[in-house]
Amino acid sequence: MRTILLICLTVLISKKGNGEQFSELNFNLIGISGKFYNESIFKEDKRKILFFISPHCRYSSKFLEFIRKLHAGGKPDNQEIYLISPNYPQALIPDDLSYTDLDVTIDGMRELSVRNNLKMPFIYDGNNQTLTNYFNINITPAVVYLGKSNNLLYKGKIGEITPTGEIDTSYFEKIINGNETQQLIVTKLRGTEVKTKKDLNTTSEVLRRYSNETVRITEADEDRIAFYLKFHNKKITVFFVWQTSDSECKENLLKITEIYKIYRKRGLSLVTICISENAREAIDILKQTQTSGHNFYSNFYETNPIFEMTSMKSKITPTTLALGKKDKIFFKSQNKLNIEELKSNIIKILEDQ
Repeated sequence: MRTILLICLTVLISKKGNGEQFSELNFNLIGISGKFYNESIFKEDKRKILFFISPHCRYSSKFLEFIRKLHAGGKPDNQEIYLISPNYPQALIPDDLSYTDLDVTIDGMRELSVRNNLKMPFIYDGNNQTLTNYFNINITPAVVYLGKSNNLLYKGKIGEITPTGEIDTSYFEKIINGNETQQLIVTKLRGTEVKTKKDLNTTSEVLRRYSNETVRITEADEDRIAFYLKFHNKKITVFFVWQTSDSECKENLLKITEIYKIYRKRGLSLVTICISENAREAIDILKQTQTSGHNFYSNFYETNPIFEMTSMKSKITPTTLALGKKDKIFFKSQNKLNIEELKSNIIKILEDQ
């Protein structure tokens, strides 16, 4: 059955590889530089390599250095390289982002490009997924290789990831260094599923389950807070001290809850402490933000262990503290929270453990 499907796919792609197929394409897609790209990129005078990668895909990240070197060492007079981001952002669920601090928006693509010194065009195809659907890309990373006459020569994996984490791109390199008279080659993809508008129902169901999670709050004294600081048993624990009367606290609570939902399956725990004697008011806000971590309410004096541990000013909210294993403090913040910095630090800690 798998062989039949592969043959059918090969025949379908071959029909779209005769040099005339792109006349039916009509698109105008923005790149990270603000420039728009249309079907004219398929002009028949240069070889084209289209890398479909996702900022949130941990498999894509493995091949970025290879792509950078391929572009840097290429011959622009006869070869063009494009990066294409294929995911529909609204179809992703928090778990999809758990191996990165980037999202799949233009901003996430731009940051990925800057971090990895990628100088080639990076095109956003997430909304309409024109190129993604045309080439039937459902997993990233993937690559499409077209000859000068737009004949489709290769579609499939960029390379292999060895058990030791190294990459092997020798097979693909052999293809792009070969002649353009070869038959179409299709290889099996391994990586992260591309999310489309068809996945929105599934996404909505997941988000509905999140909204139905039980949210509780318990009174905590100084000893209990000290216990959580000393005996937290997760890879990462984020402590957040807040007040119901502070609008910035509420905004930060929403952001931290979002982070918790993204990384909790990888070992992140959340402890919130509301400075209030009114548990009802606090629980109402926690339900609004869907914060289902360990939630406590207390007075300022009971939170002394947190401020003593960090040497931060006491009686200031919002206060955020993130601990790794062995009580290592890797992030602390008071007042306005830099959410990007917190996510970046979380990823570093998770990758090191």
